[in-house]
Amino acid sequence: MSQNIPTVRPKQPYGPSDEEADAAALRKAMKGFGTDEKAIIAILAKRSNHQRQLIARKFTALYGKVQIDDNFYAESSHR
Repeated sequence: MSQNIPTVRPKQPYGPSDEEADAAALRKAMKGFGTDEKAIIAILAKRSNHQRQLIARKFTALYGKVQIDDNFYAESSHR
């Protein structure tokens, strides 16, 4: 019988200032020419699904849009 152990554990503690810091770091990584994929992965790979949703809401509140769009996916895909 397998155990349901999450592979991504939430960053603890995690509060509104962390959400804002993550949103700012993601914006910096996606702003301008090119994308800093390593910075994006370093943040998102260490946040739970719930925390990523909080970051997306904070990003939208701070910057007016969610910047992860087709351009991001096109730049970061390795086809």
